Amino acid sequence: MFRNANLAADLEPDEPQEDKWQALSDENKSKVRVLLVEDVESDALLTQRALEKTQIPFSLSNIKYGTKVLSLLNISQRVCPAECPDLILLDLGLPDMDGFEVLSEMSRMSATIRSIPIVVLTSHKQFEYIRHSYPLYMMAYINKPCAVPEIKTILSQVRRWKQHDGKWH
Repeated sequence: MFRNANLAADLEPDEPQEDKWQALSDENKSKVRVLLVEDVESDALLTQRALEKTQIPFSLSNIKYGTKVLSLLNISQRVCPAECPDLILLDLGLPDMDGFEVLSEMSRMSATIRSIPIVVLTSHKQFEYIRHSYPLYMMAYINKPCAVPEIKTILSQVRRWKQHDGKWH
């Protein structure tokens, strides 16, 4: 089961497979796996551009619905916890359920899921509104559109955390 269908074809018959797998593993370890939960395409694109401008290696997946995120995380925690995202960027205004509900459901999941840093993306500037996210395992919040310095700081911290096997230093 390959995430990249061309991965098996990339392995040369004369090339030692262990070296190829080690190189792929090292490359993936250096990238921050970001799960963006955003239903507005223009906001998703602006966030992607901000991530790209940080020049920190990342991979990005975008899901538009809270229920799909919860299903993905439920499957990941049971089947392959190592494939869970390193960072979740969560919009509060989703079409099927709001971000507070997503955070609440995630807070009842395994310790693996609860340890994923979550940054709330919001256009709300009222602290009272955002304050409700903190008890639900939110790490921080960023006002939309994402500013490059803010997102760079967060990506740097998550990358450092990932390189230390999930331990904050």
